[in-house]
Amino acid sequence: CDSLGVRKVMVICTLSIGGGVFLMTIAQGMTMAIIAMILLGVGLPVMTVLVPLLAQELFGYRSIDVLLGVYLSMVSVAGLASGFVSNAFFDKYGSYREILLVAVASLILSILLLLAVYRTTTTMRAKSNA
Repeated sequence: CDSLGVRKVMVICTLSIGGGVFLMTIAQGMTMAIIAMILLGVGLPVMTVLVPLLAQELFGYRSIDVLLGVYLSMVSVAGLASGFVSNAFFDKYGSYREILLVAVASLILSILLLLAVYRTTTTMRAKSNA
């Protein structure tokens, strides 16, 4: 994170997870599955180390405890619901491919939202420092 910056590392890791999940939808053999697992492993910091770093960089230390509390609550609820939703997709379509493609689309949306938040906070900081 130090040499690239939190924003670039977040985008790289999120794209890595998206690539891994997408490969899981088209994997035809062990080689593609292994590559997908490597990509998912490279993207793992998105869910662990980068969250507090990103919150601090965007919003500062003043409200980081509230932000992380809300984030972890939402992740817990999503984790609880994800099993039911993915199984419902499997029951309806006979495959996990559709829900995995929804996951890839949501990862792309999250990158776009992240970049928009960065742009907004940069603009707001520039105005407040002027």
